[in-house]
Amino acid sequence: MRFSDWRNIWKRLKEHESSHEHNICMNQRVELKRRPEKNETIQKYAQEKMTKERIHWMQVLLRIIVVVKTLAKKI
Repeated sequence: MRFSDWRNIWKRLKEHESSHEHNICMNQRVELKRRPEKNETIQKYAQEKMTKERIHWMQVLLRIIVVVKTLAKKI
């Protein structure tokens, strides 16, 4: 959006700063800034997901090993 009424800039800025959209954006900015302090980052969630997936595949591998050992004993 382009602004050309520079004589009324302070009035327009004041209107903008009290607008609903501006308040929403400012609240989102404050929340985004606080996330690292609360340890709520994308990296944290990605790491948790990778850890869960690693545990899952380790359990799958252990089951396969148990099956192979069981079959090897019967030969």
